[in-house]
Amino acid sequence: MRFLLVPLTAAAVAFSTVAAFGQRTQEEYEQQRDSLPYAERFDHAETALGHANDEIVVQALTDLLDTAKQLGKNQDAIAVLDQYLTQVPESSSLHQHAFYVRARLLHRVPDQQETAVALFKQGITNGWKPLDRETGFAAYKDSLWENDPALYAIEVFNDVVADTTGEAYVKRGDHLVSLGVDLLWPLRKNNKGRKKLSAVEGIAPRLSGGTEGWAHVQIASALCLLIDERYDEAVEALLEVDGNLAYPPAGYDYSDFQQSITYNEKLNIPLYLATVRLFEGDRVEEAWTHMNMFLALNSARPHYVSRKLMTIVYALQKVSFEEQRRMTEVTGFLMDNGLHVDPRLPEGHRLHVLDMHAGGHFRQGNWKQAEETAKLVVGDYDPCQEACNNSLFVLGCAYRMQERQEEAEETFLLLESTATTEKWERVAEAQLIHLRITLKRPVEEIRPLAENLNKASPEEQSYYYHSQALRRLEWYESQNR
Repeated sequence: MRFLLVPLTAAAVAFSTVAAFGQRTQEEYEQQRDSLPYAERFDHAETALGHANDEIVVQALTDLLDTAKQLGKNQDAIAVLDQYLTQVPESSSLHQHAFYVRARLLHRVPDQQETAVALFKQGITNGWKPLDRETGFAAYKDSLWENDPALYAIEVFNDVVADTTGEAYVKRGDHLVSLGVDLLWPLRKNNKGRKKLSAVEGIAPRLSGGTEGWAHVQIASALCLLIDERYDEAVEALLEVDGNLAYPPAGYDYSDFQQSITYNEKLNIPLYLATVRLFEGDRVEEAWTHMNMFLALNSARPHYVSRKLMTIVYALQKVSFEEQRRMTEVTGFLMDNGLHVDPRLPEGHRLHVLDMHAGGHFRQGNWKQAEETAKLVVGDYDPCQEACNNSLFVLGCAYRMQERQEEAEETFLLLESTATTEKWERVAEAQLIHLRITLKRPVEEIRPLAENLNKASPEEQSYYYHSQALRRLEWYESQNR
């Protein structure tokens, strides 16, 4: 495979001089990188591509991808990869990994997106695998999520629906809500801003399901009408699908999660109808009628009901403040029906419902309600439970907003002393950024957390709490210059 060669910087030519840096392990490489100003880390990663240690090279490729995005150096990074790919055997795992990194960089360049997609598909056809993902398709999805969410929805939906195995059938039903609500609904914001998106025109015609997936395609198309704010048409389309579906046989054991018939979309149509009316906003009472029907049809599987409704809550985190207020309406519905205390649900999920309810109240400025709900989660504080850490943070903020400074300080210090990034994973880093800014810690103590966030996948980086944390850190840095 041949790549266009372009003039390179001195650092790119000096791949062979990396030993001068004295980096023997990935940890040493990262320590040296972290000691540099961010603007210098692109060159640091570029030079490290010549290292004999494969782990350092993989990390350097990741850093090159990240810093190119942040510093606006995607074209420069492409040039570096063009050179690098001529120096490693095509059959090697490093070449294949770098191939996907280059494709991701190209994907960021507006007039190179078709070329990037073609490269991804070529790598997938060749059976090439990146070293940080299970498959080439996974790397392709990461890039689509970052650069073309609409095509992401199409590719993932078609990939899942094309698989007729029992496991994929389950994923197919689950993906419908994510397609229509968690992924595409946030794109509705772009309809009112810089980018016009018509899901009906740009997405629905490109969905495919064959004989087995006809209902999923029609439901997904109805949810595209929701994205385009054609609410009544979306309801009509869903009712039409509903009329062509049959309930499972009488006496069927609905609690059996393993049998695909429990994912019969007849049981889910009320959820989709509720979603349309909930996001429409003017006919919320109809939404609750449909939600009650969804609950009644699926009463034997509370975890399934709760998980589906929480998908809507996640979507509401990503939209306007006015629409975020509905988060507590959905979590409140779950609590009104006792799902936050239902022993059939895992403890972590029950706490998560309460945690999201507390966070929803905090977003609305309902400090007392946020405090009361957060206390239900942190009563028996377990730092290994993500929901406990989140709610402890909400509790401290609620105290502060009520001018109960001593209680707030005690809560924040408890959180900082017990919660570690190993226990919290990516969510921890975002929350700790907020926490340490609140505690007015030095910027240099907070910046490494942001660097860890930048290592997350594009899908993870798109989460509301990640982007919010990074924006708040930018503001905090500007105040401390």
